[in-house]
Parts: sequence; structure tokens; C-alpha cells
Amino acid sequence: MSEWGVAETATTKYLEQINIAFDSADGTDQEKIARQFGIAMYNRGFEGWTVYRLFDAPELKKSGTLNLTVPKRYTYLQSEKTKNGTNVKAANGGKDEQQTPIF
Repeated sequence: MSEWGVAETATTKYLEQINIAFDSADGTDQEKIARQFGIAMYNRGFEGWTVYRLFDAPELKKSGTLNLTVPKRYTYLQSEKTKNGTNVKAANGGKDEQQTPIF
């Protein structure tokens, strides 16, 4: 927070909130860490997406107009499946879908 110029008193007040403080916030330890890590990566889109995929949290909402679920991985290109099919199947357990977790 200091990187963004937030005063130390404001940081302390934020961290002391019941729904933010680690001991009193809702969710598992993993969800609590992922929520704060995701906030920290807000301005770093790809890293924020990686946090979501790694922890399977925080829960992300579907896009408003298209109603699409946030993908958990890129799928392999058809050319990769054609040229390197054996290793593609070994890498993803034969399931090459956007919702298949990679971690």
C-alpha cells in the first residue's frame, strides 16, 4: 500500500477491519490469502489471473454481457495437438478445456 502512497494510518485501519483481518475474515486460509493477493495484483492483470488459477480464489463473477466464466487455462492450439498429441494428452490428462485447472 505504501507503493501507492497510502498513509500508514489508513493501511492499519484497513487491515484491522473485521472482514479483512486474517483471524476474523470469512473463508479458508487459502481464500483469505488469495483475496488479498488478488487485490495486490489488481493492476497486473496476468498475475492476478494466475493468482485466481493457483488458489481457485477469489471467486470471480461472470462477464456482464457475454455471461462467460473466467477461464482457468489456455487450451492447446490445434497445430500442437496435431504435431505433439501424445505430450498434449500427457500434460492435461486428456482434458483440454478452459475450465480444467492447471495447478
